[in-house]
Amino acid sequence: MLSPALTDTGYLDQSGRWTGKNGIRSYRDFLNSPNIQDKAIQEYQGTLERQLTNAGAMKHVGQKIEGIKADITVTRAALLAAAHRQGAGKVGDYLKHLNSHDWKSSAGTFPELDRAKFVSVETRMRLHQNDVLP
Repeated sequence: MLSPALTDTGYLDQSGRWTGKNGIRSYRDFLNSPNIQDKAIQEYQGTLERQLTNAGAMKHVGQKIEGIKADITVTRAALLAAAHRQGAGKVGDYLKHLNSHDWKSSAGTFPELDRAKFVSVETRMRLHQNDVLP
C-alpha cells in the first residue's frame, strides 16, 4: 500500500508519520504484520467503495462498455482496481464521459487533460473485470 492509502486508513497521519494504529509504528512493523496488511487493504477497499458510490460509479455495475481494446463489463472489482490507481473521482468522470458517448470508448473523444488517466482507468477495468473479491 502506498502512503495515500495508508493515510486514508489511518496508519499514517497527514504529514506521513505512523499513527500507531493496531500497533504499527513503522513501515517495517507494517511489512512484518501480514494480518494487519490484510486488515488495512480491506479497510481501504471499503473507503474506495464509499468514494465510488459518492462519485456515482457503483450505479453502473453491470454496464457494458465498448472499450478501445475489448469490451468491458463494469464490475465491482473493475471499479475498485481502477480507483486504486486513479482515484474514485476520475473513475466517475470516465464513466460519465462514456455515458454521454453511448458507452463507446475512444481516446479521441477523451478530454485532452484526462486522456492518459481515462486510458489507465479503462485498462485497469478491462484487466480486473473478472477478479473475484471477498
